[in-house]
Amino acid sequence: MKKKFLFILVTLICALCCAFGFAACGGGTTPPPSTEKHKGSLREGYVEKYDGLTGTVHWVKNEETGLEIYTRIFRREDFDESKKYPVVIASHGYNDFSKNGNSALVSNIVKQGIVCVTFDFCGGGTQSKSEGKTTNMSVLTEISDLEAVLAEVKGFSYIDTAKICLFGQSFGGMVSSVTAARHNDEIAALILQAPAIGYANRGGYTSKDEIPEETVINYMKVGKKYFLDAWDFNSWDEIGHYKKDVLIMYGTEDDAISPETINRACEVYGEEHCTLRIVEGGPHGFQDKQYIEVADDMKAFFVKTGLIKSAA
Repeated sequence: MKKKFLFILVTLICALCCAFGFAACGGGTTPPPSTEKHKGSLREGYVEKYDGLTGTVHWVKNEETGLEIYTRIFRREDFDESKKYPVVIASHGYNDFSKNGNSALVSNIVKQGIVCVTFDFCGGGTQSKSEGKTTNMSVLTEISDLEAVLAEVKGFSYIDTAKICLFGQSFGGMVSSVTAARHNDEIAALILQAPAIGYANRGGYTSKDEIPEETVINYMKVGKKYFLDAWDFNSWDEIGHYKKDVLIMYGTEDDAISPETINRACEVYGEEHCTLRIVEGGPHGFQDKQYIEVADDMKAFFVKTGLIKSAA
């Protein structure tokens, strides 16, 4: 009888603790998600160390889609959370995934005292760690994902919200260019690497009824939504609303994006705001070699746009 009474008493105490948010029951906070993708190296707050910087996993909820976005925050080892830092939010290309701290792109940015945030688009690649299927992905869902990450990053206490730069490669470059235009007052600078502006289109279909439920494009299965969301979408009509400085990087061996697309983008942004960096022999997807080659150009651009005072 005494043991039974003691058990009931302990149970009541625990229930009261949880009700009032006592530390013994988790401090009244909601426990992190228990799904497999949030475990191990993918769990919230997981820190990985690289050469001179760290990367921290952070999951961002896209309230519009209800999906969670796998995000990583890269900072220098001497990072001080009580200070304010500029930030670069980097968007990957079609059927790709976000870069880690070993990438020359990330390390070059972070070494300048800039926080670098990378993320996987929901359904944006067959190896994406974010929620969502590739068959539910479209240019509009990727813009929504980037907007969700942007809103989250602006809420970080250590971010200087007057010094936010978007970086986008290929399809992510188109997404970044449109997002920058839609958030002109929030984005201080824009860097585009082989941006696929204009590549979200009707896919050659003459009517919506012709669009199949699923099709494969560049080794990735997409759904009908991919074309439906692009049916009345024209990135060329939007990007010119961004009125600040833009750096465009393009390789001469790019076999995916035409020189005409790059030249047209430069014309839309205007000579006053657009800087074009041609990389001899550079492929469509830059590797570390190319990112090292353009490192000084990016540093100069960060100084020009006020993200940093001088290159480190």
